[in-house]
Amino acid sequence: MPETDRREHLNAVMARVAGGDRAAFADLYDALAGPIFGTVRRILKSHALAEEVTHDVFLELWQKASLWDSESGSAAAFAVTMARRRAIDKVRSEESSRSRDEAVGRAQFERPADDAGQAVISSEERAEATELLGRLTDLQRQVIDLSFFAGLTHQEISERLDLPLGTVKSRLHSALTTMRSRRGSTS
Repeated sequence: MPETDRREHLNAVMARVAGGDRAAFADLYDALAGPIFGTVRRILKSHALAEEVTHDVFLELWQKASLWDSESGSAAAFAVTMARRRAIDKVRSEESSRSRDEAVGRAQFERPADDAGQAVISSEERAEATELLGRLTDLQRQVIDLSFFAGLTHQEISERLDLPLGTVKSRLHSALTTMRSRRGSTS
């Protein structure tokens, strides 16, 4: 199909999607899944995360198809732009989440350097840290080790452990919450 005909066809399909036509949405998905996934994958680098964002893009397309204006551009351009924005937002969100978790981890285990410029951890603090880590489940300890001691990102942990990204984040959050609450009760 020539490019102009393809564009017109997709524009007509998007107009039907805006009206709630499920069959049109299936057609839209078939036509745009590849370009959207490719756009997202180039930005995110992770196959699993790209699949998650692509799913979110199509959900948003279904919900916001009525916002598309054929005078502003083609349906394909609208969809790919939406995908690009979502992927960039995901990168920013991941970086922000990682920075927050790293800051929390450092705050719990680091002390300012002494006059000689080296951080010294007393045997009491070392014992407390060991006890806190010992109270975590094996799964929680695993993500703490990979995040704070191996320095991996949430995405890298997800890929290494073959777990969904949300599961990794939940385990890390749960571990940090457990450690914070236990640390407060041991002081």
